Amino acid sequence: MIKYKLICKDCETTFDSWFSTSREYEKLKKKVFLIVIFATH
Repeated sequence: MIKYKLICKDCETTFDSWFSTSREYEKLKKKVFLIVIFATH
């Protein structure tokens, strides 16, 4: 498992997320599945 600190480009909220591999992270990022659903503006 790999822990990433992600930052929302829109609201600059930071959060931690865990991925099984860096390849898994890149796959989700490419498919635009990494979104912040709880961000407030």
